[in-house]
Amino acid sequence: MRAFVVTGPGVAEVREVAPPVAGPGEVVVDVRRAGVGGTDAEFFSGRPSLLDTRDLVLKDVTAVGVPSAARPIGPGGGTTNHRLRRARRHHRAVRLRSGRPAPAGGGDGRVGRGGGVQPDSKRRGTVARTLPRSGVEQDGPMTADTPVVPNPLQPVDESWQRALAIVAHPDDLEFGAAAAVARWTRQGKEVSYALLTSGEAGIDGMDPAEAGPIREEEQRASAAIVGVSQVDFLGLPDGVLEYGVALRRDLSRVIRRYRPEIVITNNFRDSWDEAGNALNMSDHIVTGRAVLDAVRDAANRWVFREQLDEGLEKWGGVREVWAAGSPLSKHAADITDTFDLGVRSLEAHAAYLRGLGAGDFDPEEFLEGISRQTGNRLGVRYAAGFEVFRLGLH
Repeated sequence: MRAFVVTGPGVAEVREVAPPVAGPGEVVVDVRRAGVGGTDAEFFSGRPSLLDTRDLVLKDVTAVGVPSAARPIGPGGGTTNHRLRRARRHHRAVRLRSGRPAPAGGGDGRVGRGGGVQPDSKRRGTVARTLPRSGVEQDGPMTADTPVVPNPLQPVDESWQRALAIVAHPDDLEFGAAAAVARWTRQGKEVSYALLTSGEAGIDGMDPAEAGPIREEEQRASAAIVGVSQVDFLGLPDGVLEYGVALRRDLSRVIRRYRPEIVITNNFRDSWDEAGNALNMSDHIVTGRAVLDAVRDAANRWVFREQLDEGLEKWGGVREVWAAGSPLSKHAADITDTFDLGVRSLEAHAAYLRGLGAGDFDPEEFLEGISRQTGNRLGVRYAAGFEVFRLGLH
């Protein structure tokens, strides 16, 4: 397996290792005990039975340094506590070599009296290798500020010409995916929007009869900013969407009409994060589930046969469904060049944004936080993440 071996503070290398067993002068991370978000982790030497074979990736190597404490833990060796800052559990094995820590300049060194670091002229600095999104090792010095990318993303397949985005509400696409739409329309691709509701129940201080038309107008203006001219509203009730045959029929009709190669929807997992701490809402979950089923319904001539009388032939040309913002995203689109358009498209939902919280919501700050984090995983400045469902209908 590939292991990330840290030989000192700010000095590391990626290499192939045997199944993780502590060797001389090395420590193996028990990732079951490893904290996330600035907590301590126990490193066990000579205790391979304690190793959880799931992997741990350090977001930055400032976590590794001169041991802050050491105490025996029984047979098999001692333990050393290190501070792990922003550690992340993902898909890399991690071993930490407990030997000589490196000096601030990045070369190897040894601990002098009083815990100070003294250079060791007999050894050269270790080369750090980090894995970019391509999975190919790249050489370069690793400093305390150099991030180790957890769970790298792959670029989405952009070899298509026509896409249909189906979401529940106005603004759903603008909270992350609109900048990707701007990228694709710049490439000459055709993207259309279908919104199940008009978002009429989304502004607490505005009656739905007033809010619905305003939000439709804002959505059309927002779509135009990213190059989308076709925006349909299905007129379903906001906040109380129900999964079922009726919804699948409506979405199948839209899919057969637009005949897309890619269908884009929003995250429909139960939560926006893997830990389950940011619960999703029912309308999003219902919409995404129905989209997946409707794509397959649209490809079956014997399902919703009455649509044939409407002149809508079956459509089995959808290659993939992309769920934007999913916590299980493994793909992404580079939106570095269109990030500003994405911000403007969200800002176009002015009436809705004024009703959020204390009314001081900053679209650029919000989108930058999400897009930069996703971009780090793709190896670019800004990116939009997608969970990709391959259907194989054709």
